[in-house]
Amino acid sequence: MSDDSAASARSIRIRGTQVALRECPRTSCGIATRVSNATLRAYCQTNRHTIEVSGNRWWTKVTLLHGSDPAWVSNHYVRTAAPKVPHLPSC
Repeated sequence: MSDDSAASARSIRIRGTQVALRECPRTSCGIATRVSNATLRAYCQTNRHTIEVSGNRWWTKVTLLHGSDPAWVSNHYVRTAAPKVPHLPSC
């Protein structure tokens, strides 16, 4: 990720257990890992070329706090996202 995206990163809280972090913003993409009630680092969000999860088309690009490859989580699982994460830029 570029320094610009790292500068705009913010922490988000995931609600739920065994929530899939995916390789792309669609449920058909591979699962990179699963998290339960976790705090993640969020970089940006998109609703382009995504799949709706429980009425929400927005997905957020994230990494684990201790570092990981980027992955995607449906905003349906992000606390305070209705439908977007406030103050998080679009991808």
